[in-house]
Amino acid sequence: MIQVSAIADVASARRMLGDAVKQLPFVTALALTTVVKRAQLAEQAALPSVFDKPTPFTARGIAVQPATKAEPTAAVFVRPIQAGYLAIEETGGVRKPAKRAIVMPVGAAKNVYGNLPRNALSRMKGRKDVLVGQIGGVGGIWQRPARPKGRQGARVAPKLLIGFEDQTKYEPRFGFRARAVQVIKANLAPAFREAVTKALATARR
Repeated sequence: MIQVSAIADVASARRMLGDAVKQLPFVTALALTTVVKRAQLAEQAALPSVFDKPTPFTARGIAVQPATKAEPTAAVFVRPIQAGYLAIEETGGVRKPAKRAIVMPVGAAKNVYGNLPRNALSRMKGRKDVLVGQIGGVGGIWQRPARPKGRQGARVAPKLLIGFEDQTKYEPRFGFRARAVQVIKANLAPAFREAVTKALATARR
């Protein structure tokens, strides 16, 4: 979670407001919320360049906590479920399976996002042409080859559909924190100026 609280910018906004200083809580809340929303958009826009075909669910995981007059702190963060698989993309490290093994699609059909369709494992295990186990020291779900016609038919090796791995290594690549900080720093002062302008226009009505 990247939280935003800007003491120097608040002091500058106070000076710009002059006699309309009572609008400062509004200005602060508006400016802080604006910058975290811009950071949110930047994070969502960056997803396709970082990950191959990220799902809409992943994009919805980038969220904001808006500031209020009573609580002048805003934040941009990743929701808990999405953070469960994005955190290691941010920091790097080794992921180990929550259960028996990490499932890695190899020859199995994937959906448009490059993932296994829902209930794919259950459907595969119920097929007569599929076996679960190790072949050549590689564990996974294998498709048995069709029997060759005639005695002269060439033998065909089983096809690995799903590989089972005991761990997967990740390199840091998400860049969430660095990107958010960069966007917030670049937009904080302009957002306060925009908020002051809006507050002063409202005060003159």
